[in-house]
Amino acid sequence: MSCKNCNNDLKAEAVYCNNCGTKNRPSEIDELEDNESDLCLDLGDGTQIPFIMDLGHGSKMYLTGMGPCSERANYYFSLAIEAIERDELYEALEYITRSIELFELDELNINYQPYYYRGKIYRWLKQNDKAVSDQKKVVCEFAEALSKDEASDLVFFFNNLGIEAGKNQKYQDAIEYYTLAIRVGPEEIGVIYNRGTIYEFLGQYDLALKDYTKVLELSNKDEDVIMRKVDILIYQGKLNEAKETILSGLSFDPENQEFLIRKVRIDSISSIRESQI
Repeated sequence: MSCKNCNNDLKAEAVYCNNCGTKNRPSEIDELEDNESDLCLDLGDGTQIPFIMDLGHGSKMYLTGMGPCSERANYYFSLAIEAIERDELYEALEYITRSIELFELDELNINYQPYYYRGKIYRWLKQNDKAVSDQKKVVCEFAEALSKDEASDLVFFFNNLGIEAGKNQKYQDAIEYYTLAIRVGPEEIGVIYNRGTIYEFLGQYDLALKDYTKVLELSNKDEDVIMRKVDILIYQGKLNEAKETILSGLSFDPENQEFLIRKVRIDSISSIRESQI
Protein backbone atom coordinates (compact mmCIF):
# COMPACT_ATOMS: atom_id res chain seq x y z
CA MET A 1 0.00 0.00 0.00
CA SER A 2 1.25 3.48 -0.88
CA CYS A 3 0.46 6.88 0.60
CA LYS A 4 -2.27 8.63 -1.35
CA ASN A 5 -0.37 11.91 -1.07
CA CYS A 6 3.34 11.14 -1.60
CA ASN A 7 3.28 7.51 -2.82
CA ASN A 8 5.59 6.47 0.00
CA ASP A 9 5.33 2.76 0.82
CA LEU A 10 3.29 2.20 3.98
CA LYS A 11 3.63 -0.48 6.59
CA ALA A 12 0.84 -3.03 6.72
CA GLU A 13 -2.20 -1.56 8.48
CA ALA A 14 -0.51 1.86 8.78
CA VAL A 15 -2.96 4.70 9.36
CA TYR A 16 -0.60 7.62 8.68
CA CYS A 17 2.31 8.08 6.33
CA ASN A 18 5.45 8.63 8.40
CA ASN A 19 6.95 10.53 5.49
CA CYS A 20 4.34 13.27 4.99
CA GLY A 21 1.87 12.71 7.84
CA THR A 22 -1.12 12.05 5.56
CA LYS A 23 -3.92 9.96 7.06
CA ASN A 24 -4.59 7.10 4.63
CA ARG A 25 -7.30 5.12 6.39
CA PRO A 26 -9.59 5.42 9.42
CA SER A 27 -7.89 4.95 12.77
CA GLU A 28 -9.22 3.00 15.70
CA ILE A 29 -10.23 6.31 17.21
CA ASP A 30 -12.63 6.89 14.30
CA GLU A 31 -14.20 3.48 14.80
CA LEU A 32 -14.48 3.98 18.56
CA GLU A 33 -16.13 7.37 18.30
CA ASP A 34 -18.64 6.08 15.79
CA ASN A 35 -19.88 3.84 18.62
CA GLU A 36 -19.37 6.23 21.54
CA SER A 37 -22.62 8.04 20.85
CA ASP A 38 -24.37 4.90 22.12
CA LEU A 39 -22.72 5.20 25.57
CA CYS A 40 -24.92 6.77 28.25
CA LEU A 41 -24.69 7.82 31.87
CA ASP A 42 -27.50 6.29 33.94
CA LEU A 43 -28.75 8.84 36.49
CA GLY A 44 -30.52 6.14 38.50
CA ASP A 45 -34.08 7.31 37.92
CA GLY A 46 -34.41 5.81 34.50
CA THR A 47 -32.90 8.88 32.87
CA GLN A 48 -29.88 8.38 30.66
CA ILE A 49 -27.61 11.08 29.24
CA PRO A 50 -25.49 10.31 26.16
CA PHE A 51 -21.73 10.26 26.88
CA ILE A 52 -21.22 12.12 23.60
CA MET A 53 -23.80 14.49 22.14
CA ASP A 54 -23.52 15.35 18.44
CA LEU A 55 -23.84 19.13 18.11
CA GLY A 56 -23.67 19.07 14.32
CA HIS A 57 -21.05 20.49 11.97
CA GLY A 58 -18.59 17.87 13.25
CA SER A 59 -18.74 19.15 16.86
CA LYS A 60 -19.28 16.88 19.82
CA MET A 61 -19.89 17.55 23.52
CA TYR A 62 -18.47 15.10 26.10
CA LEU A 63 -19.72 14.48 29.60
CA THR A 64 -17.27 15.94 32.11
CA GLY A 65 -16.27 14.95 35.64
CA MET A 66 -18.32 11.74 35.36
CA GLY A 67 -15.56 9.16 34.94
CA PRO A 68 -16.14 8.03 31.35
CA CYS A 69 -13.91 10.84 30.09
CA SER A 70 -10.96 9.62 32.13
CA GLU A 71 -11.54 6.00 31.23
CA ARG A 72 -11.70 6.81 27.54
CA ALA A 73 -8.69 9.14 27.87
CA ASN A 74 -6.64 6.38 29.46
CA TYR A 75 -7.64 4.00 26.68
CA TYR A 76 -6.61 6.45 23.97
CA PHE A 77 -3.35 7.02 25.82
CA SER A 78 -2.66 3.27 25.81
CA LEU A 79 -3.33 3.21 22.05
CA ALA A 80 -0.85 6.08 21.65
CA ILE A 81 1.87 4.17 23.51
CA GLU A 82 1.26 1.13 21.30
CA ALA A 83 1.52 3.32 18.20
CA ILE A 84 4.79 4.81 19.48
CA GLU A 85 6.17 1.32 19.93
CA ARG A 86 5.26 0.61 16.29
CA ASP A 87 6.95 3.88 15.29
CA GLU A 88 3.61 5.22 14.00
CA LEU A 89 4.10 8.71 15.36
CA TYR A 90 1.29 10.53 13.56
CA GLU A 91 -1.21 7.89 14.66
CA ALA A 92 0.14 8.17 18.21
CA LEU A 93 -0.28 11.92 17.99
CA GLU A 94 -3.95 11.57 17.07
CA TYR A 95 -4.66 9.19 19.95
CA ILE A 96 -2.74 11.16 22.52
CA THR A 97 -4.27 14.49 21.51
CA ARG A 98 -7.75 13.07 21.98
CA SER A 99 -6.64 11.63 25.31
CA ILE A 100 -5.53 15.09 26.43
CA GLU A 101 -8.82 16.65 25.29
CA LEU A 102 -10.71 14.22 27.49
CA PHE A 103 -8.39 14.58 30.47
CA GLU A 104 -8.81 18.35 30.30
CA LEU A 105 -12.58 17.94 30.39
CA ASP A 106 -12.39 15.68 33.45
CA GLU A 107 -10.49 18.10 35.68
CA LEU A 108 -10.50 15.70 38.65
CA ASN A 109 -8.32 13.20 36.78
CA ILE A 110 -5.47 15.20 35.30
CA ASN A 111 -2.59 13.02 34.08
CA TYR A 112 0.78 14.49 33.10
CA GLN A 113 1.98 11.59 30.96
CA PRO A 114 -0.07 12.38 27.82
CA TYR A 115 1.47 15.87 27.76
CA TYR A 116 4.94 14.43 28.33
CA TYR A 117 4.64 11.85 25.58
CA ARG A 118 2.95 14.21 23.13
CA GLY A 119 5.83 16.59 23.71
CA LYS A 120 8.26 13.77 22.91
CA ILE A 121 6.32 12.94 19.74
CA TYR A 122 6.52 16.59 18.65
CA ARG A 123 10.26 16.48 19.35
CA TRP A 124 10.64 13.36 17.18
CA LEU A 125 8.63 15.07 14.44
CA LYS A 126 10.79 18.20 14.85
CA GLN A 127 7.77 20.36 15.68
CA ASN A 128 9.75 22.24 18.28
CA ASP A 129 7.32 25.01 19.30
CA LYS A 130 4.60 22.46 20.08
CA ALA A 131 7.10 20.28 21.91
CA VAL A 132 8.16 23.20 24.09
CA SER A 133 4.55 24.02 24.94
CA ASP A 134 3.77 20.49 26.16
CA GLN A 135 7.07 19.92 27.95
CA LYS A 136 6.86 23.33 29.63
CA LYS A 137 3.40 22.45 30.95
CA VAL A 138 4.78 19.20 32.37
CA VAL A 139 7.63 21.00 34.13
CA CYS A 140 5.49 23.85 35.50
CA GLU A 141 2.54 21.76 36.69
CA PHE A 142 3.78 18.22 37.27
CA ALA A 143 7.50 18.41 38.09
CA GLU A 144 7.17 16.47 41.34
CA ALA A 145 5.32 13.61 39.63
CA LEU A 146 8.08 12.91 37.10
CA SER A 147 10.18 9.78 37.25
CA LYS A 148 13.97 10.16 37.42
CA ASP A 149 14.33 9.22 33.75
CA GLU A 150 11.58 11.64 32.67
CA ALA A 151 13.17 14.46 34.69
CA SER A 152 16.60 13.73 33.16
CA ASP A 153 15.07 13.72 29.69
CA LEU A 154 13.51 17.15 30.24
CA VAL A 155 16.74 18.55 31.70
CA PHE A 156 18.54 17.40 28.55
CA PHE A 157 15.82 18.85 26.29
CA PHE A 158 15.62 22.30 27.87
CA ASN A 159 19.37 22.59 28.43
CA ASN A 160 19.96 21.98 24.71
CA LEU A 161 17.31 24.56 23.85
CA GLY A 162 19.05 27.01 26.15
CA ILE A 163 22.41 26.41 24.49
CA GLU A 164 20.88 26.89 21.04
CA ALA A 165 19.06 30.05 22.11
CA GLY A 166 22.28 31.46 23.53
CA LYS A 167 24.13 30.78 20.28
CA ASN A 168 21.36 32.65 18.44
CA GLN A 169 21.63 35.59 20.88
CA LYS A 170 18.13 34.92 22.24
CA TYR A 171 19.32 35.38 25.79
CA GLN A 172 15.99 35.70 27.60
CA ASP A 173 14.79 32.52 25.90
CA ALA A 174 18.00 30.82 26.99
CA ILE A 175 17.41 31.87 30.59
CA GLU A 176 13.84 30.56 30.47
CA TYR A 177 14.93 27.21 29.06
CA TYR A 178 17.74 26.81 31.60
CA THR A 179 15.34 27.74 34.41
CA LEU A 180 12.88 25.07 33.26
CA ALA A 181 15.69 22.52 33.20
CA ILE A 182 16.80 23.53 36.71
CA ARG A 183 13.23 23.21 37.97
CA VAL A 184 13.31 19.46 37.32
CA GLY A 185 17.08 19.11 37.85
CA PRO A 186 17.94 21.49 40.71
CA GLU A 187 21.41 20.01 41.15
CA GLU A 188 22.38 19.84 37.48
CA ILE A 189 25.69 21.69 37.69
CA GLY A 190 26.13 22.18 33.94
CA VAL A 191 22.71 23.81 33.51
CA ILE A 192 23.14 26.11 36.51
CA TYR A 193 26.55 27.13 35.17
CA ASN A 194 25.10 27.79 31.70
CA ARG A 195 22.43 30.07 33.11
CA GLY A 196 25.02 31.86 35.21
CA THR A 197 27.13 32.66 32.15
CA ILE A 198 24.10 34.21 30.43
CA TYR A 199 23.33 36.34 33.49
CA GLU A 200 26.99 37.40 33.60
CA PHE A 201 27.00 38.29 29.89
CA LEU A 202 23.86 40.42 30.39
CA GLY A 203 25.43 42.22 33.36
CA GLN A 204 22.98 40.68 35.85
CA TYR A 205 25.83 39.99 38.23
CA ASP A 206 23.88 39.22 41.41
CA LEU A 207 21.95 36.51 39.60
CA ALA A 208 25.17 35.18 38.05
CA LEU A 209 26.78 35.08 41.51
CA LYS A 210 23.83 33.15 42.87
CA ASP A 211 24.22 30.49 40.17
CA TYR A 212 28.01 30.31 40.49
CA THR A 213 27.71 29.99 44.27
CA LYS A 214 25.26 27.13 43.84
CA VAL A 215 27.64 25.37 41.45
CA LEU A 216 30.47 25.68 43.96
CA GLU A 217 28.24 24.30 46.71
CA LEU A 218 27.75 21.23 44.56
CA SER A 219 31.31 21.06 43.21
CA ASN A 220 33.80 23.35 44.97
CA LYS A 221 36.72 22.53 42.69
CA ASP A 222 35.43 24.05 39.47
CA GLU A 223 38.27 26.35 38.37
CA ASP A 224 36.30 28.31 35.77
CA VAL A 225 33.41 29.02 38.14
CA ILE A 226 35.77 30.14 40.89
CA MET A 227 37.47 32.62 38.54
CA ARG A 228 34.16 33.91 37.19
CA LYS A 229 32.80 34.41 40.69
CA VAL A 230 35.97 36.13 41.88
CA ASP A 231 36.06 38.46 38.86
CA ILE A 232 32.49 39.58 39.52
CA LEU A 233 33.17 40.12 43.23
CA ILE A 234 36.27 42.19 42.42
CA TYR A 235 34.23 44.25 39.94
CA GLN A 236 31.59 44.84 42.62
CA GLY A 237 34.26 45.79 45.16
CA LYS A 238 33.47 42.85 47.44
CA LEU A 239 37.09 42.09 48.14
CA ASN A 240 36.65 40.05 51.30
CA GLU A 241 34.29 37.65 49.53
CA ALA A 242 36.58 37.57 46.51
CA LYS A 243 39.61 36.68 48.67
CA GLU A 244 37.68 34.02 50.55
CA THR A 245 36.64 32.44 47.24
CA ILE A 246 40.12 32.51 45.71
CA LEU A 247 41.65 31.05 48.88
CA SER A 248 39.18 28.17 48.67
CA GLY A 249 40.50 27.50 45.18
CA LEU A 250 44.13 27.70 46.28
CA SER A 251 43.40 25.24 49.07
CA PHE A 252 43.03 22.43 46.54
CA ASP A 253 45.25 23.86 43.78
CA PRO A 254 47.94 26.03 45.40
CA GLU A 255 50.03 26.34 42.22
CA ASN A 256 47.19 27.52 39.99
CA GLN A 257 48.55 30.60 38.24
CA GLU A 258 45.12 32.11 37.49
CA PHE A 259 44.20 31.83 41.17
CA LEU A 260 47.53 33.35 42.26
CA ILE A 261 47.17 36.27 39.80
CA ARG A 262 43.73 37.07 41.21
CA LYS A 263 44.95 36.83 44.79
CA VAL A 264 47.73 39.32 44.02
CA ARG A 265 45.18 41.61 42.38
CA ILE A 266 42.83 41.44 45.37
CA ASP A 267 45.70 42.13 47.81
CA SER A 268 46.89 45.06 45.68
CA ILE A 269 43.43 46.68 45.53
CA SER A 270 42.97 46.12 49.27
CA SER A 271 46.32 47.81 50.00
CA ILE A 272 45.43 50.83 47.87
CA ARG A 273 42.09 51.16 49.70
CA GLU A 274 43.76 50.94 53.11
CA SER A 275 46.30 53.63 52.17
CA GLN A 276 43.47 55.96 51.24
CA ILE A 277 41.76 55.70 54.60
